[in-house]
Amino acid sequence: MRIGIVHAGWPLQTLIKELVNGLAAQGHDLYLVATAQDDRGMVDLGAFSGEVELVPTSSFLGKADRRIRRWLATVLPGRLAMQPPWVRRRVCRALASRGRQDLLIGVEKAGLELAAWWGVLSGTRFVYYSLELYLEDHPGLSRFAWQRRRERACHARASGTIIQDRSRWEALRVANGIADQPAYFLPVGAAVAACEATPLAPARAMSPRSPFTLLSFGMQGPGRYTRELIAAAAALPAEFALYLHGPVYDAPTRRLAEGALPPNVRFTTHMLPESELPDLLASADVGLALYRRDNANDRLTAYSSQKVAFYLQCGLPLITFHDDAYADLFSRFRCGEMVDDLAELGAAARRIFAEYPAYAAAARAAFAGVYLLDQYWEGLSRFLQACATTGNPAGV
Repeated sequence: MRIGIVHAGWPLQTLIKELVNGLAAQGHDLYLVATAQDDRGMVDLGAFSGEVELVPTSSFLGKADRRIRRWLATVLPGRLAMQPPWVRRRVCRALASRGRQDLLIGVEKAGLELAAWWGVLSGTRFVYYSLELYLEDHPGLSRFAWQRRRERACHARASGTIIQDRSRWEALRVANGIADQPAYFLPVGAAVAACEATPLAPARAMSPRSPFTLLSFGMQGPGRYTRELIAAAAALPAEFALYLHGPVYDAPTRRLAEGALPPNVRFTTHMLPESELPDLLASADVGLALYRRDNANDRLTAYSSQKVAFYLQCGLPLITFHDDAYADLFSRFRCGEMVDDLAELGAAARRIFAEYPAYAAAARAAFAGVYLLDQYWEGLSRFLQACATTGNPAGV
């Protein structure tokens, strides 16, 4: 089956590479069209099994184009397309140049809109691959409220949805008014157990080391409790340490990273190539996955957080906030502890420390049982083949 994947407005990440390569391994002919602004060097484009084309997004207006479109979105709410007309034309020309596709996959909201656009023009069914729940409960709604009308309209025309788990599907289905549409649950995971080759991994699995390191990996800032974690580190036992690593986008957190830190806290912000992530993760003992709990996108992260998958892939037990999805995961695999607030961080870490080999083994078992992506491609292939022949015809 020939499948066109449309990606726009979002950085190309490892999970998109895994999607392309996983479906290619099932015998499908894949063609990925992405807007050039989304290639930020996070993934080697040569690692994709299918063909990748980057469509330029620039216009004669240059950087002023984005400011003008943001202003138009405020005065024409719900009427403006997520991508400008010249980007739509370029994407459609790219897809048309490869011949007819049997199915389109629109990644995230802008990719969904472009897939719907070309689906109507070409008579091709399309599927929505949802990664972020930017719904009405999201604290940043004011920035993207104008996109919600377009997302709901295009999603209603889709033949199916790919999403991480049932809890996120229910939140998205209700918010978008989807009464009857098939969904396939594809966790954010990884294709291989990359940390097996790291020398530190076998030693850590046998017993915890000193210092016993809690790692907060990924974006750092107010929404990831960076300042609160540093404050909580002062109450950790003497043999425990906190390591924060990830990009910083706000000035107060940057000043925090560059200032004086407690002796048991390390904070680095440089971007790492994908090949160096296993060494970073293997240098820690526990992975922190602490997200805000006031919106569905951040709360429902047990199966949608790439860092959770990376932690478990490398045998790191988790510490998370209390949530039904994490409770479900931990009921099947005793691979972590939940806390109500950061005052409980030390107690949770001590529980893991006391039985570390069991927690580390459960972390690897959870990765193999849930987050190892090879187990999903055959089922996803059948799902997409059904969507290509049933559901909304021609995207209408």
